[in-house]
Amino acid sequence: MSQFVIFAFLMLFFKTNLRLLDESFLYLMTNLIGGVMLLVVSKKESQTPSVFRQKGIILYIVANLCLFLLTIVQIESIPIVADAISDYILALGYLVLTLFVYAYPLYLCLKQLKMIKKDSESRSISMGHSLITVAIALIPITIGLFFLAPAFSQIGIGTILMLELASMFFLYTDKNLLRINK
Repeated sequence: MSQFVIFAFLMLFFKTNLRLLDESFLYLMTNLIGGVMLLVVSKKESQTPSVFRQKGIILYIVANLCLFLLTIVQIESIPIVADAISDYILALGYLVLTLFVYAYPLYLCLKQLKMIKKDSESRSISMGHSLITVAIALIPITIGLFFLAPAFSQIGIGTILMLELASMFFLYTDKNLLRINK
């Protein structure tokens, strides 16, 4: 895993607030930048086995663009009033897009760490893998808290964010890891 890939994941994990449905311009822009960076990696590694499948990353970029366009035209998740079936479909689609944009980078990171973990016995890789696994396990709990007690969902988002950053720190400080995929 190169420093470029670690930086791409940092861009994908970047959040300016602790809301599950983050609709901020900066969050969506960092997601787009990180997605494009991973797309560059996937094209560069198209001949070798990689977890960065171009179709998945392109779908991720398109989902971010959709959320970005919805934000520009000021359609946000909270004020959608469900009076008609089309409003329910819009709200459900918006929720699915948002959750995909939030969870997909964690999934990609976990797959990358699993692939690297096979080739290395590094403690940093194991620790990063464990932290990302816990972060993924916290997503359904955080979603449940979002609907039941929104204030507590911020604790879940903050915990997931800290786990993401800690895992990237472990990976960045592992000198052997940076040499594996250069």
